[in-house]
Amino acid sequence: MSATGNRTRQMRAAVLALAAASLAGCAAPQRMGANEPTLGANTLNVARTALAGNRPDLALHVANAVLKVDPGNDEARLVHGDAAYLLGDCRTASADYRAVLKAAPHTAGAEIGLGRCALRTNGRGAVAAFRQAAGDDPHNAVAFNDLGVALAKRGAFGAAVPAFRKALALRPSFAAARANLGLATALEGQPGAGAAIIAPLAQGAQASAPERANYAAALAMAGDEASAQRVLSADMPAAEARDMVAQLARITTVPHAGQPPHAAN
Repeated sequence: MSATGNRTRQMRAAVLALAAASLAGCAAPQRMGANEPTLGANTLNVARTALAGNRPDLALHVANAVLKVDPGNDEARLVHGDAAYLLGDCRTASADYRAVLKAAPHTAGAEIGLGRCALRTNGRGAVAAFRQAAGDDPHNAVAFNDLGVALAKRGAFGAAVPAFRKALALRPSFAAARANLGLATALEGQPGAGAAIIAPLAQGAQASAPERANYAAALAMAGDEASAQRVLSADMPAAEARDMVAQLARITTVPHAGQPPHAAN
């Protein structure tokens, strides 16, 4: 493969890494209706709040305390798995999710967890796990967003777009889904439309560096290199921004719906 081809593959991988970065912690653990342990009715609420506050260590400690008293508490097991996932321990998390699914086979939260752990390794099974979660809980915006990410990471941008659209329809304020939709649209071959989708996020006062990077990627692919460089210059030196835009602008051939480089599950 030529040097240009290698750079193109590398930039696609980098852009998709930005899209997937929004996965961690974007979904609260699913309530399953399990009986609360004798530690108190609010015990698991402490763990859920800790997860939402990016304190998976505290959530893991609380879930462990609940499971010590009530080993069969599937909701506590799910919280334990989510905390382990955020701490980077997918072996423990996957065991927790499988235990939950053995007891409650259609628990979307556990299916999402298995899909996310699959994405952290070789991605095998991630698409199937997220599709199962979306089928079991068709109102779960996170399941559709994560399905889109899994598809996009396999190059199936055209298939990812409707998944992101569904996530955004279910939750209009879902910023990660909007950014992912814009990026997938650009990579699917419509960079101008993709830039327009991301623009409201990237141009706001609260815009994050990844949102600006996604916006710049779409602008560069649309041929507006000057605007892309201005956007990136907010987060990096001008020389680095110029180099990145030059590489992004080389992404001209992208897979379309029905033509992914690898068949989706």
